[in-house]
Amino acid sequence: MARAEVASASVNSDSIKGLAQSIAKPAYRRLLTAEPALRRAVPALIIAFLLTICVGAIVQVLDHRRQAISDIVKQIEGSADFLVDRLERLEQPKAGSERRLQTELERVMPSWARAPGRQVLIANGEGVIVAGIRHEVVTNADGTISATAPLEAGMVGRRLIDVLGPAQPLTTFGAAAGVLEIPLADGSPAFGTVRSLHGSHGELAIIHGRAEALAAWASDTALTVTLSATTGFVVLILGFAFHWQATRAREADTIYETVRSRIDTALNRGRCGLWDWDLARGRVFWSHSMFAILGLKPRDTLLSFGEVDALVHPEDIHLYELAAQLADATA
Repeated sequence: MARAEVASASVNSDSIKGLAQSIAKPAYRRLLTAEPALRRAVPALIIAFLLTICVGAIVQVLDHRRQAISDIVKQIEGSADFLVDRLERLEQPKAGSERRLQTELERVMPSWARAPGRQVLIANGEGVIVAGIRHEVVTNADGTISATAPLEAGMVGRRLIDVLGPAQPLTTFGAAAGVLEIPLADGSPAFGTVRSLHGSHGELAIIHGRAEALAAWASDTALTVTLSATTGFVVLILGFAFHWQATRAREADTIYETVRSRIDTALNRGRCGLWDWDLARGRVFWSHSMFAILGLKPRDTLLSFGEVDALVHPEDIHLYELAAQLADATA
């Protein structure tokens, strides 16, 4: 007999589910239905979102670098053309005129052509540097500005090709070479251009170190990478939290199934019935054992108020009157 009751409890293990259905709201029921799909979709969406962030950040960084290099090239070309035009208006230089050339270069140098790390060099017809200026960052109370400073010690008197390096084409092709990114003689990368000074048969060279030229881009890149990494980290934390919550939900489901099975077993062994009446929605839950006691076919769906009232004996209490009394008592 006990084995039969246990078997009956196993068959009717879903009887208590109706009680949960009578309590749960419709939105929660829909969530339970969609939960398996969400458990599979959320990790995939997180991975897709992280990949989108990474690809977007890489594309943005590369595009900003291309734009920064384009701006630098245009500025160097404009500066070189402007300075060549101004310097060629000077009289033919004579011996000892390097000081005048240096002074004139500092005078005609426009403010828009100044940038930290940029050098302007002037070489004579023999390719020896005779004048030049460099720009460096100076910080004062008003902020950071670019100021003109003398060339480094030993720069004047050196051959221009010894500064630019022997493998570069700038001194050979001049303006036709445009602005190129070249390794200097000391191995440091830089953007440079060379223009011929026809009046003095000399050359004007502008050199801008790559690190200084792309400093603003590097700062923006660091900010972009930081924001992207922070966003990705937050999304990963949310994904981990979802996974942890989903794991807890599965554990809760397992506990719920175990408790439900034990309640069903107890109801069937004790030949007891369990019911729950939702007055607000007019729905009644019956356990499978309740149906078995009355000799009815078990069902998992909720019963309507009318269905239960039809099963009540005419001489017993009237359910509508009982419902009215309960409603007045809770009002």
